[in-house]
Amino acid sequence: MVGRGGYLGGKLCYRAPVNSGMASRPSRALRMFERGLLCILIGAAVLIAPRFLTSPHWRDMLAGAHVVGWFALVLGIALVVVDLAQRARGKAR
Repeated sequence: MVGRGGYLGGKLCYRAPVNSGMASRPSRALRMFERGLLCILIGAAVLIAPRFLTSPHWRDMLAGAHVVGWFALVLGIALVVVDLAQRARGKAR
């Protein structure tokens, strides 16, 4: 074996080190909080946008999607609340 590599089938092969400097993945709670904020933002945009659009086609299309906007808003709030509850429960232990 040479360095961090070795011979495989007569050819010198190098393996990447286990910790190759890649950024670690964010924790699940952080991703859930971010997803919740994005859902809130999308839901609010879908609900508010028809009031500011001048094109009747776009206004009607987004106004018809108000159920999706409310769903995204409620889902985002739920994700943020669950994340905050899990963080509070984790700190209490």
